[in-house]
Amino acid sequence: MWADGQTLQRFALPSPTHPDLGVLVDVSRHRMIIGSTPLVQSMMVQLLYLDGQYAKHYEKFDERATYQGMRVVTWKIRWDDRPAASVTPPAAPHNPIPQSAPRPE
Repeated sequence: MWADGQTLQRFALPSPTHPDLGVLVDVSRHRMIIGSTPLVQSMMVQLLYLDGQYAKHYEKFDERATYQGMRVVTWKIRWDDRPAASVTPPAAPHNPIPQSAPRPE
């Protein structure tokens, strides 16, 4: 796969020596990711390593760092092709907390 900052292109070699090995070249960050073909082509790699730049149905919802400095990212799914700001999620059934249940503090 070839990520050039504008597009993500998949291509296959006509007769690869190791067909189970996949390579992702990230041109804009000057790096390569090498692994199994299904893993390199996975959505997890697009979100985690390419920061969702080419994932058209996902939008970064939140990104934070833990007190130990680890990165935690939350992604929101775009259920259709409209911009995420105009997407209204389906209404959830109203399910209030019963009076006898302890309330979170």
